[in-house]
Amino acid sequence: MQTKTKVGGIALIIGAVLNVIRTAPIYLNEQVSFSTLPPSNLADTVLVAQVPGWIPSHILALLSVPLLIYGFFTIYQSLSVSNNEVVERVTLAGFIGLSLGLILYAVAAVIDGIVLPQVVSHYVNVGPEEQGAAGLMVTIIHETAGSFGGLFMATVLMSSGLLALGLYLDNQPAWHSRLGVWLAILSLIGYLFGIINLQLGTNFLLLGMLLMMTLIWWTTLGVRTYRGLGRQPVGQPQPASQM
Repeated sequence: MQTKTKVGGIALIIGAVLNVIRTAPIYLNEQVSFSTLPPSNLADTVLVAQVPGWIPSHILALLSVPLLIYGFFTIYQSLSVSNNEVVERVTLAGFIGLSLGLILYAVAAVIDGIVLPQVVSHYVNVGPEEQGAAGLMVTIIHETAGSFGGLFMATVLMSSGLLALGLYLDNQPAWHSRLGVWLAILSLIGYLFGIINLQLGTNFLLLGMLLMMTLIWWTTLGVRTYRGLGRQPVGQPQPASQM
């Protein structure tokens, strides 16, 4: 169990770090700036979908998904032995929500990172009489990916809060657990008052900051998981102390 927990912690760390650095291949292109990413119009969408780092960036996102799901499952397993039914249910809800959100993330990455470049390639090579329809298809595909991405953001921000609440109820380090809960509360306030919404391109700076803080929280949670997380089941003998 201890080895599995360490592996889960490493998976969570790697998955979170992959998402922290995944936009780097795009920004390495001098044509891309903070004003063009995420793209808000057809011209910007066509531009960024053709840069060499666009597909690798989304491949990094796809690679992170199974790592993160495994890491969160490890945390759920660690806390499910706490003999506290509330902790187990809250943690399970957080794990299910995070898993669903990450699946939405994978769908968005496939649409925006794999399908979109192919459609953009068709758009730039068709004649003027066909560019209107091709441009509309580019816009629809990118906005569809943005909708999946927005649902991903909302789901994982709220579900991270549930996971953090489970950690807090299990008497894990209070400051770290409370930080995860507060990030979820701030996100919920943003959604309820319309400061951020489910369309990924709207107020992206604020939403991106919340997601970045959550990714950092995931990374530190991975470190904690690697070091050992969860309680020892009641009735299990304590390891003998070394003299």
